Amino acid sequence: MRYACILIIVSVLTLISCGRNCERILQGTVIDSVTGETLESVEVIVTGAEETGSIGRQFYTLDPVFTNESGEFDVSIQENIYLWEYELEFEDYIGANTIEQGVVRDVECGIRMIEIYMHPVAYVDVSVIDDEDIDAQRVVILTDFPSSENSFSLEIGDSQRIPVLASVSFEIRMFIYNELDELQSESSVTVQLEKSGSDNLEIGI
Repeated sequence: MRYACILIIVSVLTLISCGRNCERILQGTVIDSVTGETLESVEVIVTGAEETGSIGRQFYTLDPVFTNESGEFDVSIQENIYLWEYELEFEDYIGANTIEQGVVRDVECGIRMIEIYMHPVAYVDVSVIDDEDIDAQRVVILTDFPSSENSFSLEIGDSQRIPVLASVSFEIRMFIYNELDELQSESSVTVQLEKSGSDNLEIGI
């Protein structure tokens, strides 16, 4: 009986050890959501997170990797993580991910293969012109750009370059306020630009 107990303890410890030390590999392909082509040289920063425990969740941020000529990358870790969180950096693109906005859950031992989509970006140069038609002080600009860069406030004479999604009809909404911060008027404009393209938009107030 004593030997049986020792054997059970050793077996449990072995299983726990294997669970913590098995290799977990994330293999991804980064794809242009418009053209369907793979993207080379995208910087991918991956963090592995353990399940929440009594002392909080432990995070392991891995060294950045870059996609190869086929748009592929892979990272691996041997910690007992529950999910992958990843960030993408690539000029004139923004993440348009189909895997829960940059999170892969329920990570098990072995290889997890995913496809990650990025959307091309264009730019609109917005300027506020004082044409003295109405008593206005500032313009608030709102868009549905999928990041924190979706809200801007411009004073008279200011200009701002704002990002828009390329290759689609993209709406820019404008709200004009007076000196008392009362809404005077609102309007919208739709642009459709190719990747890395730009356009000028003058707002008269």
